[in-house]
Amino acid sequence: MVNPVYMIKNDHKEQAVQMIISLSSLFRFGISRGENIIDIQEELKYVKAYVNIINIRHNHMIRFIWQIDDALLTYKTLKLTLQPIIENAIHHGIFDKSEGAMIIVACKDAGEHIQFKVTDNGKGIPEAELAELIRRINGKQAGESIGLYNVQSRIRLYFSEKYGLTIESEVGRGTTVTLTIPKITQGETGFHRDEEELML
Repeated sequence: MVNPVYMIKNDHKEQAVQMIISLSSLFRFGISRGENIIDIQEELKYVKAYVNIINIRHNHMIRFIWQIDDALLTYKTLKLTLQPIIENAIHHGIFDKSEGAMIIVACKDAGEHIQFKVTDNGKGIPEAELAELIRRINGKQAGESIGLYNVQSRIRLYFSEKYGLTIESEVGRGTTVTLTIPKITQGETGFHRDEEELML
């Protein structure tokens, strides 16, 4: 993590302020109310704070494009599901891309469902590796895919087996991870299950 004090000493005051604001947002989100089901707009605020920190650390080498349907912002999602997907795209998709790195984060209405899509223009995943990755996140051993595995497991714990992650990838062109959740609102209940049931 970049040290804001170091940044101030080296005359990067504006970046230091941005870093402090983003870190504060992450901290507040982490300790907020202990709720697991939150508004989509709250999840996006957290993700954007995380993205801001990443871009400060890496000198804005990654271009993020946000394609968000504003009509969905007050619908509910499971807390801390988008960040691991974006982190995976950064570290396994585009981290070694010298220039032109791009990640598109989309939130779309899919009828009775809501879909989040995280698309990178990185190196892509060979077919055999992709099949193994999908097998791991749908199984009981995460291997090196702990972030995606946790998201898949938590989504299915809360919302049932018909929801969760799908992954598409093409070598040399990039990867898209799609997260599908039910379209639920403030007044709906029945999804507040105990996360301690999930033994990781």
